[in-house]
Amino acid sequence: MRSVLALLPLLLPACGGASAPPVTVAELLPAGVQEVDPAVLEVLEQRVGAVNRDLGSAAVRRSLALALEANSFWAEAIAQYRLALGMDAADWDALLHLAGCLRQAGDLSGELDALERVVAARPDDRAALNRLAVARLDQGNLDGARELFRTLRSLLPEHPHGPLGLGQVELEAGNAEVALEHLESARALGRGAPFIDFVLGQCLAELGRTDEAMVLLDRGADSNRPQIATALEDEKARYSVSRADRISRAGRLHEAGRSAEARLILERLREQDPDDVPVLNNLAAAQMKLGRQDEAIATLEHVLELEPNQYAAWFNLASIHFDRGQEQMSASGSVDADLIALAMQAADRAVEFGGHLANMHVMRAKVLMLARSYAEAVTEFQASIRLGMTNEDVYLNCSKVQMNLGDQAGGIQTLMDGAARNPSWAEVRIQLLPYWVARRDGLAARGVLAEIEALIPEDPRLPKLRDYLKSNGL
Repeated sequence: MRSVLALLPLLLPACGGASAPPVTVAELLPAGVQEVDPAVLEVLEQRVGAVNRDLGSAAVRRSLALALEANSFWAEAIAQYRLALGMDAADWDALLHLAGCLRQAGDLSGELDALERVVAARPDDRAALNRLAVARLDQGNLDGARELFRTLRSLLPEHPHGPLGLGQVELEAGNAEVALEHLESARALGRGAPFIDFVLGQCLAELGRTDEAMVLLDRGADSNRPQIATALEDEKARYSVSRADRISRAGRLHEAGRSAEARLILERLREQDPDDVPVLNNLAAAQMKLGRQDEAIATLEHVLELEPNQYAAWFNLASIHFDRGQEQMSASGSVDADLIALAMQAADRAVEFGGHLANMHVMRAKVLMLARSYAEAVTEFQASIRLGMTNEDVYLNCSKVQMNLGDQAGGIQTLMDGAARNPSWAEVRIQLLPYWVARRDGLAARGVLAEIEALIPEDPRLPKLRDYLKSNGL
C-alpha cells in the first residue's frame, strides 16, 4: 500500500559552525513526486535528520546517498554522493557507488571516468575492477576490458566474473569459438546464474547451434549480471525498504544461507498482503530450508489456490514429498503409496506448467525413481539434458539407470555427453574409465586419467585409478 507524501520540511538544527544549509525531504525528492512507499519515506526522514544534525559529515551525507540509491532515486543519490565527495575526495567507496548511479541515470561516460579513478586508487578492488571492465566493454574498449577481466580471473579463480567477461569480449571481437570456452567455464562456476546462460545462448546462436541457444536465451531473458559486492553493500541493503526491495533482500539472504532472517522479512510482508504470490513462494523456500515442511506445504497450497499454474510451487511440493519418501525408504525400505501419489501429482503439474525448464523434468525423474518407474525416469533425465541441464549428477544418475536397465551403450553415451558438455566435471570422467579399459584403448584411458588428475589433484581415489590402469596393462 502506498501513501501520499506530505511535502513538509523536516528541519533540525545544524551543529554549530556548519555552513551547509539544512536538508528537507520535500527538496530532496524529485519534483512532482506525489507518492512514496511509507517505509521508504521513514528511512529518508531518518537519514535527513542525521544529516541535519551533522551538516559537515561526509560519512553521514554518504549514508543519505546510499538510502536514495537503495530506493532507486538515482539523480538525487548522485547529487548527495557529489556533496559527500566534496567533503572527502578520497572516499573511493562513495565514488564507486556514484559510478553505479551514473550508469543507472544513463551517464556512461561519467560512470567510466569515476571507475577509472577508483581503480587507479585501489587496483585490487574486485568490485571496482569488475564494473570498470564492464564499462570498458560497453564503450567498445575490448583490449582494456580483456586486461581487467584477466586480472579478475586471476584474483577470483573460483568465481564466474572473469571468464564471463572474457567470453563477452571474445564474442564482441568475433571469436565465438574462443568465447565458448570462457563461457562454459563461467557457467560451471556460476551455479546456474541466468545471465551467464543468456550470454552463452548468444554465443551458441553465433555458432549456429540454434536449438541449444534458444533454451538458454529464454532462460536468461531479463536477467541481471552477477555482481561483486562493494564495501557499502550491507549498509545500502538496510535502506532497501520498499516492498520490492524487501522481497529482493529476503531472496539474497536465503541464497546466502541466512534463511531464518529471510523468513522474518517475508512473514512481515505476508501480514501486509497474505495473497502476494512472490512473497509466498519465497517464504515457502525459506520454510523448506529451515525444516518447517508442514508450514511450507500450507504456504505452497495457498499459492496454488491463487495461481494453479505456478510451476515453482508444484516443484517445491514435489520436492517436499520426495524428501519424505526418501526418509521412509531409508528407515523401512519402502515408501507409502499415498506419499508417492502426492509427489507424482505435484511433479506432473510441475512439468505440465514448467516443462520448458530442465529442473522440472529432473524432479519428475526423481519421483519416478522413487516409484521404481526406471525407464520413464530415464526419459525425464534425457529431457532435462536436452534443455541444458548443468548438474553433473543428472548425467551420472541417468547413465547409471540406463546401464541397470541393460542399455550399456546409452549409459556410456550419456557419460560422454556430460564430459563433452563440461570440461570441469571429474565424476563423469571417472565413470568413463572402465569403458576405455574394457576396449583396451590405452591412449583414451590415459587421456581421461590425466584430465581427472588435473581436475581433482588431491582426491584420495587417484592412486587406485592409476593402479587400475597399470593392472590392466594400460
